[in-house]
Amino acid sequence: MDDEPLNYSPIFEFNRPHLYMGGDRELVLSSLLLSFILIVVLQNILAAILGLGLAFGSIWAFRTLAKSDPTMRHIFMRSRKYQAFYPAFSSKQRK
Repeated sequence: MDDEPLNYSPIFEFNRPHLYMGGDRELVLSSLLLSFILIVVLQNILAAILGLGLAFGSIWAFRTLAKSDPTMRHIFMRSRKYQAFYPAFSSKQRK
């Protein structure tokens, strides 16, 4: 009984968040698209610097958000949708 090896069962995460470059996939790709459009349309040095700064800054911010909570974008959008129904105060008669 003591000589038998332990059974190994791998545990897989089937519900992993969809991350791209460490951040939320939709946010990262939309910010990269926006910075690419900014660089291509304006075609000058200032637009290139601004576009690259926007791209790197937004990727850094989205990676920080995803490290904190990968589903933070969904939670924020849901809270914005229900904000009119569930206000931050108890009633309209508050003082």
